[in-house]
Amino acid sequence: LVDSIATSGRQQRYLTSLTIALSVMNGALLAGGGLLGVWLWSRGQVSAGDIAAVLALLVQVHALARTTVHNLGDVYDA
Repeated sequence: LVDSIATSGRQQRYLTSLTIALSVMNGALLAGGGLLGVWLWSRGQVSAGDIAAVLALLVQVHALARTTVHNLGDVYDA
């Protein structure tokens, strides 16, 4: 029982670390996409609709990544 609790604790710490790292990377990706879009928009190279489309896709990438990590946690629990 003690080994099982220790193993579960290590798995939870691993998944928490993975979730934090993924959130930071996704935040940087979203911020970078927004900043690049605004910079290109200020130069007249893209429209506001282009920026909105890219940001919507990046939000979908973020949601998919979170779902994947959540499902990975379910695999560890099984």
